[in-house]
Amino acid sequence: MAGETGAIGREIKRSIWGVARFASFDARGMHYLNVTKAGLWRSFLAALVSLPIFLAIAALSYRPTEPIHYINIAVGYGLGWVLFPIILVPVLLALRLDEAYVPLIVAYNWSLVIVYGLDLVTTLLAYADPRLVLSLFLAFQVVSALYRWFVAKVALDSGLLVPFVVIMISEVLDTFLARGLTSVFGPLPLVSVFQPS
Repeated sequence: MAGETGAIGREIKRSIWGVARFASFDARGMHYLNVTKAGLWRSFLAALVSLPIFLAIAALSYRPTEPIHYINIAVGYGLGWVLFPIILVPVLLALRLDEAYVPLIVAYNWSLVIVYGLDLVTTLLAYADPRLVLSLFLAFQVVSALYRWFVAKVALDSGLLVPFVVIMISEVLDTFLARGLTSVFGPLPLVSVFQPS
């Protein structure tokens, strides 16, 4: 058991190191990822690794006042990790890229650790100077999309267009998920820093 735990811990470290290299547009980061079927399932450990970062972002961004708000946050986080891999199955089948499914999901899941980290830094900078909130989050959206596009490009080993399609699917899914959660649970109360002026 201890040996298995140690192996998983080493895989987590290698995977995060690999996706961190993608941030400098180094495609060799892919060599650090376990792109086997076992690696696919283990890549969802990224959700646990990212959870403390996500909770920090949520604590800084929202002021839940009712239990339903906490349910909204929890359901949104969980569904965000589940829906994207499911939706990509028919997409990659249609594009005849089904063999790239495992590398893509492994790389994409681990890359979200970097994305959440960047989101937390952006949120903290917004607290430092609330006047820059809009500019900071626009910059975050651009940098995050570019990073995830590169991750998808390397994992799919494809041209420019297909990774763009993958990122657009992710963005549309996030938008519909947020709207769906709002319609079911109601809007989340934002802290004053992030409220529209």
